[in-house]
Amino acid sequence: MRVLLVTPLYPPDLGDLAVYAKEFAEQLRKTDHVTIATYGELKRLPTIVRLVVFTFRLWKAAKNTDILYVSDGASVGLPAVIVSFLRNVPMVRFIIQDEAWERAFHAKAATTDEATFILSVPSGRLAWIKCLQRFVLHSAKWVFVPSAFYQTLFKKGYGITSEVLTYPANTPLELPFSPEPIEHQLLSTQYLERDSGFEQAFAAIAELRTNFSDIKLVIANAGREQRHYQRLTQTLGIEKHVVFLGHVSRAEQEDLARNSSAQLILKMDNAGIRSLHDAYAQGVAVITNESSDLTANIQLLFTDPFYKAKLIENGERFVTEQASWESHLAGWQTAIKKIL
Repeated sequence: MRVLLVTPLYPPDLGDLAVYAKEFAEQLRKTDHVTIATYGELKRLPTIVRLVVFTFRLWKAAKNTDILYVSDGASVGLPAVIVSFLRNVPMVRFIIQDEAWERAFHAKAATTDEATFILSVPSGRLAWIKCLQRFVLHSAKWVFVPSAFYQTLFKKGYGITSEVLTYPANTPLELPFSPEPIEHQLLSTQYLERDSGFEQAFAAIAELRTNFSDIKLVIANAGREQRHYQRLTQTLGIEKHVVFLGHVSRAEQEDLARNSSAQLILKMDNAGIRSLHDAYAQGVAVITNESSDLTANIQLLFTDPFYKAKLIENGERFVTEQASWESHLAGWQTAIKKIL
């Protein structure tokens, strides 16, 4: 099968989308022929010129292609829609993150979280951004989403029926130093926004510091509500137990995860689910905020080594069965056979 992988980002570009595109191409080349189409040097051109030039290049590259596989991004999705129609080649989309929300958020036009944005009915510029995303999604022959959370969200927000294709966990980096776990240290890599679960985590820290005076929560991310949460730690008297690092690199996040007792996943949105998979792949114990008593689970983690070992074992099994590249490609190929 001849697959044309269309992606806005590809190494040396940074980000999950670039990592996914490169790894997917390498994995699929074991059984199929894969060609990659990305913006590359075109990113420096004005938007309209870039779209026209990229559409023409994509049209040429798709001449003998069986499938257009568009990895996220309405920016490459619109040219792919045009080429799919002209070449009569089925287009498949894989959504890693809602690009409409991402564009609006970075332009400071959207002030809500991703889920709220998708379910909203905006006006003005935001309406056009969502309209373009809806058009590209409905033009696809098949749409993959990385979780059941996204499947429900896109059904309600964009009116599309999608197939869950679990996002594969990132392969752990080979760090040049050995982990030295710090007892009673917890890590969160979640974005600092309202209703993201940090209130419950801070309450747990405030309660547990009595028995674990060295307890520490390291937050390796930033967000527009960082000042709000910093003030909250002061109100609770736990400012010495919570460290706000801001944005850090992926290597730093992995180093922190391996050197902590556990990673907290406080909100099971798309970013939280991806963090969950990556922590599992790194062999890190994970505690989620979905449990009935976050405080009790953290205390059990600190006092019962068998509980921590069980968490790690369950995570590794999940990666093998549901979030590995083998399971990802198997699901992809099963769906593609229904199209061709």
